[in-house]
Amino acid sequence: MILVRCSIKNCKNNLKGYKSSGLCNTHYMQKYRRENPNYVKKQLRKAREKHTKNPEIRLTQWKNWRVKHRPETLRKQLERKLKVFKYYSKKDSNSNTPCCNCCKEKFSHEFLSIDHIDGRKSMGHTPQFGGKDLYNWIIKNEFPDGLQVLCHNCNLAKGFYGKCPHQK
Repeated sequence: MILVRCSIKNCKNNLKGYKSSGLCNTHYMQKYRRENPNYVKKQLRKAREKHTKNPEIRLTQWKNWRVKHRPETLRKQLERKLKVFKYYSKKDSNSNTPCCNCCKEKFSHEFLSIDHIDGRKSMGHTPQFGGKDLYNWIIKNEFPDGLQVLCHNCNLAKGFYGKCPHQK
Protein backbone atom coordinates (compact mmCIF):
# COMPACT_ATOMS: atom_id res chain seq x y z
CA MET A 1 0.00 0.00 0.00
CA ILE A 2 1.41 3.36 -1.05
CA LEU A 3 0.97 6.21 1.43
CA VAL A 4 0.48 9.68 0.01
CA ARG A 5 1.38 12.72 2.12
CA CYS A 6 -0.66 15.89 2.57
CA SER A 7 0.17 18.66 0.08
CA ILE A 8 0.54 21.29 2.85
CA LYS A 9 4.18 22.18 3.45
CA ASN A 10 5.70 20.53 6.57
CA CYS A 11 2.59 18.37 7.15
CA LYS A 12 3.55 14.76 7.75
CA ASN A 13 0.00 13.33 7.79
CA ASN A 14 -1.07 10.70 5.29
CA LEU A 15 -4.10 11.16 3.05
CA LYS A 16 -7.04 9.07 4.11
CA GLY A 17 -10.54 10.09 3.04
CA TYR A 18 -9.89 13.21 0.97
CA LYS A 19 -7.33 12.00 -1.58
CA SER A 20 -8.76 13.98 -4.48
CA SER A 21 -8.19 17.25 -2.60
CA GLY A 22 -4.56 16.39 -1.81
CA LEU A 23 -5.16 17.30 1.84
CA CYS A 24 -5.09 15.25 5.02
CA ASN A 25 -8.22 15.14 7.17
CA THR A 26 -7.02 17.97 9.46
CA HIS A 27 -6.24 20.42 6.64
CA TYR A 28 -9.32 19.45 4.64
CA MET A 29 -11.60 20.22 7.61
CA GLN A 30 -9.79 23.52 8.27
CA LYS A 31 -10.37 24.56 4.67
CA TYR A 32 -13.99 23.36 4.78
CA ARG A 33 -14.72 25.36 7.97
CA ARG A 34 -13.21 28.51 6.46
CA GLU A 35 -15.30 28.17 3.30
CA ASN A 36 -18.54 27.19 5.12
CA PRO A 37 -19.12 29.39 8.20
CA ASN A 38 -22.63 27.95 8.63
CA TYR A 39 -21.08 24.51 9.19
CA VAL A 40 -19.28 25.83 12.29
CA LYS A 41 -22.47 27.47 13.61
CA LYS A 42 -24.38 24.25 13.05
CA GLN A 43 -21.73 22.19 14.88
CA LEU A 44 -21.71 24.62 17.81
CA ARG A 45 -25.51 24.50 18.01
CA LYS A 46 -25.44 20.68 18.06
CA ALA A 47 -22.79 20.65 20.80
CA ARG A 48 -24.72 23.19 22.88
CA GLU A 49 -27.90 21.11 22.64
CA LYS A 50 -26.00 17.94 23.54
CA HIS A 51 -24.41 19.54 26.60
CA THR A 52 -27.60 21.16 27.86
CA LYS A 53 -29.29 17.75 27.79
CA ASN A 54 -26.36 16.05 29.53
CA PRO A 55 -24.04 18.58 31.29
CA GLU A 56 -21.93 15.80 32.84
CA ILE A 57 -20.34 15.16 29.43
CA ARG A 58 -18.95 18.70 29.22
CA LEU A 59 -17.83 18.62 32.84
CA THR A 60 -15.97 15.35 32.27
CA GLN A 61 -14.33 16.73 29.12
CA TRP A 62 -13.25 19.88 30.98
CA LYS A 63 -11.80 17.89 33.90
CA ASN A 64 -9.88 15.62 31.53
CA TRP A 65 -8.49 18.63 29.65
CA ARG A 66 -7.39 20.30 32.90
CA VAL A 67 -5.64 17.16 34.14
CA LYS A 68 -3.85 16.71 30.81
CA HIS A 69 -2.76 20.37 30.41
CA ARG A 70 -2.21 21.36 34.07
CA PRO A 71 1.63 21.10 34.08
CA GLU A 72 1.91 23.19 30.90
CA THR A 73 -0.54 25.79 32.25
CA LEU A 74 1.34 26.10 35.55
CA ARG A 75 4.66 26.44 33.71
CA LYS A 76 3.32 29.28 31.54
CA GLN A 77 1.83 31.06 34.57
CA LEU A 78 5.16 30.82 36.41
CA GLU A 79 7.02 32.19 33.37
CA ARG A 80 4.69 35.22 33.26
CA LYS A 81 5.01 35.78 37.01
CA LEU A 82 8.84 35.65 36.88
CA LYS A 83 8.87 37.96 33.86
CA VAL A 84 6.89 40.56 35.83
CA PHE A 85 9.00 40.12 38.98
CA LYS A 86 12.27 40.46 37.03
CA TYR A 87 11.08 43.60 35.24
CA TYR A 88 10.01 45.44 38.40
CA SER A 89 13.00 44.14 40.45
CA LYS A 90 15.41 45.42 37.81
CA LYS A 91 13.56 48.73 37.58
CA ASP A 92 13.34 49.35 41.35
CA SER A 93 16.38 47.54 42.79
CA ASN A 94 18.73 47.16 39.80
CA SER A 95 18.66 43.40 40.35
CA ASN A 96 18.12 40.69 37.76
CA THR A 97 17.00 38.37 40.55
CA PRO A 98 13.44 38.96 41.79
CA CYS A 99 13.67 40.64 45.18
CA CYS A 100 11.59 42.71 47.59
CA ASN A 101 11.76 46.44 46.87
CA CYS A 102 11.49 47.25 50.59
CA CYS A 103 13.76 44.84 52.50
CA LYS A 104 15.85 43.88 49.42
CA GLU A 105 15.69 40.18 50.36
CA LYS A 106 16.03 37.80 47.41
CA PHE A 107 13.25 35.38 48.14
CA SER A 108 11.91 32.59 45.99
CA HIS A 109 8.98 33.60 43.78
CA GLU A 110 6.59 31.90 46.26
CA PHE A 111 7.31 34.62 48.84
CA LEU A 112 6.99 37.61 46.52
CA SER A 113 3.95 39.55 45.34
CA ILE A 114 3.05 42.57 43.24
CA ASP A 115 2.04 45.66 45.20
CA HIS A 116 0.05 48.62 43.92
CA ILE A 117 2.11 51.55 45.21
CA ASP A 118 -0.92 53.86 45.54
CA GLY A 119 -3.47 51.12 46.18
CA ARG A 120 -5.64 49.03 43.87
CA LYS A 121 -8.25 51.73 43.41
CA SER A 122 -5.72 54.06 41.79
CA MET A 123 -5.53 51.61 38.86
CA GLY A 124 -9.19 50.66 38.92
CA HIS A 125 -8.54 47.13 40.19
CA THR A 126 -11.02 45.33 42.41
CA PRO A 127 -9.90 43.11 45.32
CA GLN A 128 -10.75 40.04 43.19
CA PHE A 129 -8.35 41.13 40.45
CA GLY A 130 -5.08 39.37 41.22
CA GLY A 131 -2.95 36.34 40.56
CA LYS A 132 -2.60 35.24 36.95
CA ASP A 133 -5.11 37.86 35.78
CA LEU A 134 -2.98 40.63 37.27
CA TYR A 135 0.26 39.28 35.73
CA ASN A 136 -1.40 38.92 32.32
CA TRP A 137 -2.78 42.47 32.60
CA ILE A 138 0.66 43.85 33.49
CA ILE A 139 2.31 42.18 30.48
CA LYS A 140 -0.54 43.16 28.14
CA ASN A 141 -0.28 46.80 29.29
CA GLU A 142 3.51 46.81 28.89
CA PHE A 143 4.50 46.99 32.57
CA PRO A 144 2.76 50.17 33.74
CA ASP A 145 4.18 52.38 36.49
CA GLY A 146 2.63 52.29 39.94
CA LEU A 147 3.55 48.69 40.77
CA GLN A 148 6.41 47.15 42.71
CA VAL A 149 7.62 43.76 43.95
CA LEU A 150 7.31 43.21 47.70
CA CYS A 151 7.64 40.12 49.85
CA HIS A 152 4.39 39.05 51.47
CA ASN A 153 5.56 40.35 54.89
CA CYS A 154 6.27 43.86 53.62
CA ASN A 155 3.11 43.88 51.49
CA LEU A 156 0.87 42.88 54.41
CA ALA A 157 2.56 45.34 56.77
CA LYS A 158 2.03 48.11 54.22
CA GLY A 159 -1.63 47.10 53.91
CA PHE A 160 -2.28 46.88 57.67
CA TYR A 161 -0.14 49.75 58.99
CA GLY A 162 0.26 52.06 56.01
CA LYS A 163 3.98 51.42 55.72
CA CYS A 164 6.45 48.63 56.30
CA PRO A 165 8.55 48.48 59.53
CA HIS A 166 11.66 48.59 57.31
CA GLN A 167 10.72 52.14 56.28
CA LYS A 168 10.60 53.59 59.81
